[in-house]
Amino acid sequence: MNAILIRVGVDHAYGKWNAPVCTRTGRFFYLPIPEGSNARMRAGLARRYNEFVSPLAQYAELVGQKPGSLTMPEALESKPVHLDPDFEHLTYGDDGARRGSRVRMMKENDLIVFYAGLRPIDSSNRRLVYALIGLMVIDEVVEIGTIPQERWHENAHTRKEVFGRNDIVVRSKPGVSGRFDRCISIGEYRSGAYRVRRDILDEWGDLDVKDGFIQRSIRPPMFRDARRLASWLKSQHVSLLRTNNPTLESMRSRLSTRRVVSGDVSILSSARASKPGPASTSPSESGGNTPNVILIHLRRPRTEDRREDPFYEFGSFGCTGCHSKNLMKHEYLERLNGARIGFVQGGGDGHRLVLLTPPVQAVWCGERMELTWSASARPFKYECAPIVASTRQKSDFPMLQKDFANANRTTDVARFSSRFRARTRPLEPTLATELIEVYTQRTDSAKADEFAVSFDQTMDGNPRTGYDRKARFTAHRKAMFGISSDLSGSAPERRNKGARRSC
Repeated sequence: MNAILIRVGVDHAYGKWNAPVCTRTGRFFYLPIPEGSNARMRAGLARRYNEFVSPLAQYAELVGQKPGSLTMPEALESKPVHLDPDFEHLTYGDDGARRGSRVRMMKENDLIVFYAGLRPIDSSNRRLVYALIGLMVIDEVVEIGTIPQERWHENAHTRKEVFGRNDIVVRSKPGVSGRFDRCISIGEYRSGAYRVRRDILDEWGDLDVKDGFIQRSIRPPMFRDARRLASWLKSQHVSLLRTNNPTLESMRSRLSTRRVVSGDVSILSSARASKPGPASTSPSESGGNTPNVILIHLRRPRTEDRREDPFYEFGSFGCTGCHSKNLMKHEYLERLNGARIGFVQGGGDGHRLVLLTPPVQAVWCGERMELTWSASARPFKYECAPIVASTRQKSDFPMLQKDFANANRTTDVARFSSRFRARTRPLEPTLATELIEVYTQRTDSAKADEFAVSFDQTMDGNPRTGYDRKARFTAHRKAMFGISSDLSGSAPERRNKGARRSC
């Protein structure tokens, strides 16, 4: 199996704009590059940027932006758009003699991974977010001259009257190909250019370009180990959408999705073909689309209580030995790996969901387990977080509230504590789906000042937090792994002699 990384989407070189992304949630807008100034389109097949005006307005509403605050440059709106890749038709076209020469040689079940340079809308940082936005598992690569008229509408290259004699079109497999429901950030700015982060390069097994350079490339880079890439993609738990930009309604209901289920080529290659268009079932109904969600009950800190874990700012939980007598036992390692963790913080107004992590990596070393996730996922301030159980018998999660209502206690706060204080099992799929949907809607609509900028803001009380948390985190990781932490949120590769490690 082979895999290639291809940059797509409008940018300042092609279109004078970068499409937006909400870094808190990974929700992004896909906007392709313009057609060439000399391109002549076949009658009735031209696609234009004005088709994207309404989807962009819906995206703005979805991520909590003011109406009219996100607009593409007026100069683009009347222009024809080079809609490629086309996630609705699951095609990608290229010049098979130049930029696409490597694609031309690819075979069935090989992978094309798409990335874009996106502009953050919820950060003052002016750096672009380089992120993966979609995946295609190749079904076939066809010469453009062999494509019949009834299929010309499926790709930007066949919509033109005149195309290159070496042009090719990739058709990909339904069910395992599509646009990601959220982007996966992979880039950073170092050594004067945008490059893939070094920890991700290690996970992938590297690219065949110097130091992960992805700012611009005449020849798209190949992954050196496609199977490691596929395994890594599986661990990201993104969902695939057969659309270029989902509607507001579909994203709120989380319909039309199918998860990337495996990094194993045998499963990818045997994926069942599905009919074009969105799925009609929700994640909870489709069996397997909802990841494990496990709630961790964090008690309300007492006055002058020293609290360290979770280290939200570093994307880490467990290196202090916290919860090692229940959930964080070695026997639960497999259950936790890839799960989403909901940190439910106790306080004066009851229990609140301050953070629902992305899928975590579970690592065992010595006698401790650590869960790590992307530190870009920011927790809520306690008072702004969704309510799980309150002193007023109120909850933002009515199905979950109903589930713990039969606990033999007199208040919702006590009932939740009784049910979840030492629980190690994942939530039932229907409850997990509710939790994910409510939390996602809450983060999409939240203002920047509703997220915590310090650890003490995630709690209600007077915990002792006036210590150097970076130093404490480094010390705990050094004790666990035997080396200083690089603070990257991923487990170090080295460890104490004889220590056990599972990933």
